[in-house]
This record gives sequence, structure tokens and C-alpha cells, in this order.
Amino acid sequence: MGFLDYDETNRTYRPSIRVAMLGTWVLGGSSSTVDVLNLMRRVHEETGQTITLVAQHGLHFQYVNIIEATEPVRLIIQIGVSRPIHLGASGIILLSLKKDDEIGRILRHFNAMNKDPRHTAHPKEVMKMVRKARRDGFFHSNGLYTPNAGILAVPLVLGSRFQPLAVGVAGFTDVFGSNIPSYLESLNAAVEEFYAKYPAQDK
Repeated sequence: MGFLDYDETNRTYRPSIRVAMLGTWVLGGSSSTVDVLNLMRRVHEETGQTITLVAQHGLHFQYVNIIEATEPVRLIIQIGVSRPIHLGASGIILLSLKKDDEIGRILRHFNAMNKDPRHTAHPKEVMKMVRKARRDGFFHSNGLYTPNAGILAVPLVLGSRFQPLAVGVAGFTDVFGSNIPSYLESLNAAVEEFYAKYPAQDK
């Protein structure tokens, strides 16, 4: 269900970011978690599109929070749904924060476990996307998993207590078009505002 993350290096489990979000919804949570949700609301208000918050869950990325678009025709994503980590902008962003050898292990492990040929990870293609994400600081996917739909995602690093996150704007291909620069500006401004409030984050 995504409430625990497995640390392969230390072979231990730790609470995932989803636990932090659950605490926020039920009890008010920590100020930093509230500010992550406020970050999402800000981008939602500025873009009107579906805003996603994603964390790695094993060989997949998982949607831990969603704010749906206000448009009548919008991309519907359910909280808790997971996708192969290499088949989405958010997953590529999370991979871009890792070392190449670790990415290689993840992709090999995924292919060994995968039973759907459509989801096979092709390391050269994935690494090409990862390098682009590292260079640009963001990644925009188009139809990697869902035809005619994609996400524009950027990293959000809360610190060593939690795994890195990816926050994104999701929508159908024709929604993005010339809006990508303005969506990216909104994402970057909201993330920088968050970092300015928490300068001690080891991002």
C-alpha cells in the first residue's frame, strides 16, 4: 500500500512519505508537510491542471497525493496508483537523482520481475531521458504510459528523513502545447519558495 520504503543498502524499512501525508490529513502534520501541500495548491491555482506528488515505491513510482484539474475534461489519477518507475516523467525525475549504477540495478531488477512486454525497460533509452532530466532540472513525458497524456515534473527533496519526491503538472497532450514554459515557471517558483522556507534541507 506504499506506507513503507525498503532501503536496499541497509536492508531496513522506514515510513514512506505517504505516512507523513496521512498524518497531515488526519492530525495536521508537520509544517514542512503542510507546506508541500500548499506548494501543490499554489501550482494548481496558477495552472488549473492536475497536480501530482510522487515518491518511489520499490521498482515503481506511486502517486501519494493528487489535486485534480478544474477543467471539465481532465486527466484522472488516483492516489496510491503506481507505475513502472521508467514510464513517467515523475519516475524519470526520481531516477535522475540516483547514481547510474543504481539505476542500472533497478532496471535490471524490473525487467527480471516484469511480465508485461509493453513495460520492458530499455536501459539506453531510459538513461537518455535521465540525462536530459539532470541537464534541464525537469522532465516532460508524453505518452510514456498513458497515450495522449503526460506530466511535467520537477524534483522536490525534503531531506534525509524521507525519499525524494517529484511534483508535477499532469494533463492531456493538447493541454500542454505552448503552456509548458508557464507550467514549468509555476513549478520552479513554488519549489524555490519551499526551499527558501527550509534552507536546512539537505537537497
